[in-house]
Amino acid sequence: MPSPVRLAVVVQLLKRKGFFLDHVRGSHHVFKNSAGRLFIVRVHKGQVKGAYVKQIEKLQIASP
Repeated sequence: MPSPVRLAVVVQLLKRKGFFLDHVRGSHHVFKNSAGRLFIVRVHKGQVKGAYVKQIEKLQIASP
């Protein structure tokens, strides 16, 4: 299992893919892109599971 990653790193990866933070509800940070696609990340103590990074790498960049 991949090791945990800081939230700031995940936010930067998602920004490069065209996502922005839409809202936060509890530990769930909801990111959205211009096409309306959602990507939800669970955050605990400022850490995100490394598996999310693998999912982010597979995302396609949104075309405007």
